[in-house]
Amino acid sequence: MNEIEIDFADSLQEGQMKDLKVGPKDDDKVLISRYQGKIHAVGNYCTHFGAPLHTGQLFDDKVYCPWHAAAFSVVTGALEGAPGVDGLPRFDVVERDGKFFVQVPTNLPRS
Repeated sequence: MNEIEIDFADSLQEGQMKDLKVGPKDDDKVLISRYQGKIHAVGNYCTHFGAPLHTGQLFDDKVYCPWHAAAFSVVTGALEGAPGVDGLPRFDVVERDGKFFVQVPTNLPRS
């Protein structure tokens, strides 16, 4: 398990989201969002065709895929609307000494 600092957590406003690189590959990214004052982390790629969700839209607790509008909960990763085929992986976020960290497995799941 790797623990990666979310160095932009303090500047992330309510209802905003951003991708965070968590591994050596270009697509080793998770989606970080702030919803109801809390920082959440889920997979960054749609389970339908792999679109990068950080380029989609966040509405309440749902991120909408920019390609076909599949919807996922940024809190749980659950699939909330077609054409997504499965939920997103969810990652724990911990706060320590005023800093936020996301805990990701060594082999990051793609979706």
